[in-house]
Amino acid sequence: MKADFKIVLGVILGLLVIYILINPGAAKFPVFKPSVKIISPIDGAILKSNDVKVEFEVNNWNVGQGKHVHLYVDDKLSVMHRSKDSIAVNLPYGEHKLKLSLVEADHTEIGTFDEISVTIAVTSTQY
Repeated sequence: MKADFKIVLGVILGLLVIYILINPGAAKFPVFKPSVKIISPIDGAILKSNDVKVEFEVNNWNVGQGKHVHLYVDDKLSVMHRSKDSIAVNLPYGEHKLKLSLVEADHTEIGTFDEISVTIAVTSTQY
């Protein structure tokens, strides 16, 4: 009985090896790509303060171990940030584009980013 089991197991493993050799993509493990998401403020937010706290989440990227994030305000680099803590920025009144990008230790951007637009608005109590 044990010999039969070994033969069947050997045949199954042999067929699996042949299948992998014929279909090399079949043996690949899933690759988890890095991602970044701006959590706050939300896209399109109208804010009543110049002081903005940008909160974000990063997955599959070790921020703080050389790797970091760049925060762009209106397409200009504003902050190089080396932790997952929120980023405080002071924005003038008006519309602004915020972009958070994942960056290697040598400052090479990997092409993974999130982008939102916010408006800093004047309220009637600020006149």
